[in-house]
Amino acid sequence: MARKMFHDGPLHHPENSNDPLSWPISVQIPTMPSPSVGKGHTDVTSFTPLENPSTFLAGTFSAHGSDYPNRSEGVVEYAIHARLNYIHHGAHKVFYTTLPITLRHPVDSSVRLGESKECRIHQPLKIQSHRLLPGMEDAELSLGQKARKLFNSSKVPEFWYEITMQMPTAIQLNNREPFPLVFGIFARDDKTSEGIMAHPQKIQINWKDQETNKMNLHLHKVFDELEAPLMVSSTGKGNEAIHLGNMFQLNLKSDGLYTADKRVVRWPSLNSIYPDFTAYGIKHTHFLEPSVNLSIAGEEKTVKVKPQTLQIIGAP
Repeated sequence: MARKMFHDGPLHHPENSNDPLSWPISVQIPTMPSPSVGKGHTDVTSFTPLENPSTFLAGTFSAHGSDYPNRSEGVVEYAIHARLNYIHHGAHKVFYTTLPITLRHPVDSSVRLGESKECRIHQPLKIQSHRLLPGMEDAELSLGQKARKLFNSSKVPEFWYEITMQMPTAIQLNNREPFPLVFGIFARDDKTSEGIMAHPQKIQINWKDQETNKMNLHLHKVFDELEAPLMVSSTGKGNEAIHLGNMFQLNLKSDGLYTADKRVVRWPSLNSIYPDFTAYGIKHTHFLEPSVNLSIAGEEKTVKVKPQTLQIIGAP
């Protein structure tokens, strides 16, 4: 903690005056933690080597986790503490005050934005239904057809497909450029029943947010507000991968997910998004764990994509 004296001398405040006494001050904020912070500790208790500490000072941060039975809390705070010693009518008096300050996280300029990593669901997925047949999309199935599906009969047509998801490797807060989030679904003709191979299947896509204690971007609300469901085709012209980031102009700020300039959902202040950083007692990182709900021929299937590491960069 650095100490600095800003005034040493008499204080005279005119009687009945409402104008406060003031002195202009300047405080030099260090760019890295003090080496004395690690004294009395071992490397086991720190994410940063104590002999070679972090080369930057972490920004203001607050996070609270409650994944039962584990609880966690991490806080990085900065403040200016002021003390006024004075003598009034022969009596020594002391007045204290504290001014919290918000310190921005340093921006890592070495990270390349706009890049993505493709994640493919390695195991092919399937839908089995008589509604996959041409002209049967909205048909009412008979009891016999339902029974054959229940017993996995080979007479029930099967549509096999694969899913790919391109996800951003890094997102910068308050950067209005849409981040890359690309969804693709492709038919597996080598497994699909021959009778429906040439028949394009209409596929409805919905985002499904996972109900956990982890941070939720609420992307499903963007899909809920669409005038018409998001549809793709299993083959042909309508089978191109969908760049959801460009389609919805997705960008991220500290208070949540935005579509262009519209915030998707209002978050409480405790759920603010902070950039990645590593300090002595805190290592703050992020990952994306998409979950997509598909509706094909009246059959629904939820597909979870393997979590991918995501680096959050401080605002420019």
